[in-house]
Amino acid sequence: LKLRTDLGDAAEEREGSVEQHEKELRALRGRIDSLQAEQQAADSPAKGGAGEGGLSAEVAAALRESEERLTEQVEEATTALEGLQSKLDAQLQQLGARISAAHEPALEALRAELSKLRDQDRKDLDAQLAALRDRAAPPEAPAEAKAAAGEDVSKLKADLG
Repeated sequence: LKLRTDLGDAAEEREGSVEQHEKELRALRGRIDSLQAEQQAADSPAKGGAGEGGLSAEVAAALRESEERLTEQVEEATTALEGLQSKLDAQLQQLGARISAAHEPALEALRAELSKLRDQDRKDLDAQLAALRDRAAPPEAPAEAKAAAGEDVSKLKADLG
């Protein structure tokens, strides 16, 4: 009982940890999306401005710097997201193993009980079949029954013939 309680507590802690990781993953995905949107917004004016006579060197350098910073942030966020995903996968695998280990003794006991019941049912069925065979068998021996049947057939032939 204590093991089940401890495992239940551990499972709840893991579930809370998993939920926290999922929140962090969603936040990072949102951050990645916003960074990508910023990068696209930064790319759009640079392309449009260049067509209208070009940008000043200062603005172009600032855009390149901003793009590099943004690219670096996206890569960091992606790396963090991958790290969290691998942590989450490992924790889920551990949780699955612990749950399996916790329920294994109960499953083994259930299998043993079912095996005993199946054996008892088979014995009962064999006893019932033996009783039915005894009831269905004629009280005479088979050879005597054949001889009596043969006499009955002969008698019927004589009566008919």
